[in-house]
Amino acid sequence: MRDCQTVLFYKLTNSCDKDKKSLMQLSKSVKLFIILNAFFLSF
Repeated sequence: MRDCQTVLFYKLTNSCDKDKKSLMQLSKSVKLFIILNAFFLSF
């Protein structure tokens, strides 16, 4: 599962320099979402 995601992310990051900024923002929001989910699940 993680390997597939890594490959997909690698393909996305190599696709276009213009999309890299939006992809970075997307990954930040995804990380924030995961952190929030873990925070709420801990209760």
